[in-house]
Amino acid sequence: MKKFLIASALSLSALASQAADIVDTAVAAGSFKTLAAALQAAGLVDTLKGKGPFTVFAPTDEAFAKIPKADLDALLAALVPADRFEHIDLAGHSMGSLVALQAAAQAPERAAGLLMFGSCVPMPVPQALLDLSLTDVGAAIERVVGFSFCTLAAKPSYPGPGVWLRGAARGLMHQVMRAGGDPRLFHTDFSACNAYAQGLEAAARVRCPAALLLGASDQMTLPRAAQPVANALNARVHTVAAGHFLMQEAPDEVLNALRLELARCATPTEESPA
Repeated sequence: MKKFLIASALSLSALASQAADIVDTAVAAGSFKTLAAALQAAGLVDTLKGKGPFTVFAPTDEAFAKIPKADLDALLAALVPADRFEHIDLAGHSMGSLVALQAAAQAPERAAGLLMFGSCVPMPVPQALLDLSLTDVGAAIERVVGFSFCTLAAKPSYPGPGVWLRGAARGLMHQVMRAGGDPRLFHTDFSACNAYAQGLEAAARVRCPAALLLGASDQMTLPRAAQPVANALNARVHTVAAGHFLMQEAPDEVLNALRLELARCATPTEESPA
């Protein structure tokens, strides 16, 4: 493994001569996404954006892809310094909830709490939507927006009266697509959700308090489909009158539930680690 990592490495110091810093260069190159995640996890972004000079021999994403996934996950988790974050509350929405679940299972001794928004395990994606996200991402975004809200105009709306929730969600997704520079980004994310098959096994390894926040009218991740992971985690379940984008449609209810669960995570119990 050492050999191919070195063979696939690219010195970013040469590329950085025309960029602001090594971090910006790595992000702009488009082939160092795993490295960027590792730098962020290790708290090295600010350092490498400093005065320098720095030379980084960086494995490309292609090189990282040759490492077994379990080993790479463990490596990235180990990069989070224990002196910075001894215990961590993990929260995520939709695909992010699966990331949070896996992280809590990877490092159960460091996870203080797990909060999963708009989630279910497994999280299958219809083949029609997978295909559409590959052939016509704009149409896929329209379909997701249509399925993610249960109202035409939630009151008082988020972040304030007069904001068009569906338009804002549509605009944000298009902005993410443009910023990522990868026309397959939507398809990649949907495929990752669809392929994540070890969620219930991961839930069995989680030791911290857990909660699910679900939209009663969610058509993307059906509330009834969240019951298996809720049972596996022995999680508390909060249901609000919203669709998949519950943070936008019911911000106050979601915030209140979040505060309640974070307070519970901060209070050690006999069933959960301190």
